[in-house]
Amino acid sequence: MYLKVCGIKTIDEIEILNKILPAFAGFVFTNSRWRVSANCIKILLSKLSPKIKAVAVFRDSLLDEIIEISKFVDMVQIHENEEFIVKAKKSIKLPVIKGIKVESQKDINFDTVADFVLFDGGNGGQGKMFNWNLLTNITKPFILAGGITLENAKLAIGYNPWAIDVLSGVRTNDKLDGNKIRRLVNIC
Repeated sequence: MYLKVCGIKTIDEIEILNKILPAFAGFVFTNSRWRVSANCIKILLSKLSPKIKAVAVFRDSLLDEIIEISKFVDMVQIHENEEFIVKAKKSIKLPVIKGIKVESQKDINFDTVADFVLFDGGNGGQGKMFNWNLLTNITKPFILAGGITLENAKLAIGYNPWAIDVLSGVRTNDKLDGNKIRRLVNIC
């Protein structure tokens, strides 16, 4: 199972990730406190270990922005409707993760052209869990996000996700915490 650490914004955070080597680093391009700019991503990626895959995360973004940023990363994660995902897949040649906010069983949906599906409890970085029991009996690979912490990581892993995605759960006082990430890597 893989670990994706999201909300990376600084060189110091890149240095923490380079020491621990989670599978993925997420860079947010949505209107949130985790947002990075196109110029910033180029600097951050120049310092990121090639062993870590860079994922650009989008919500309420323009297709042109996604196309431009996709030139610098390994994957894109898009929290939009299926019509938008189809357009994005035609325009970029990278794996696409479709982010889905889960509120009920009907949201557990793999009917997409995206390469991966991420099930989340909130709107990104809020640490909101959803009812993980909705994931019972899933046989397709998925990414689990939303409210995963050291305290509930083993429970999350019990649902057999392909990867887990963390943001607020690996921070202490809003700063990336290398010890928390290292412990999560060991659990994964």
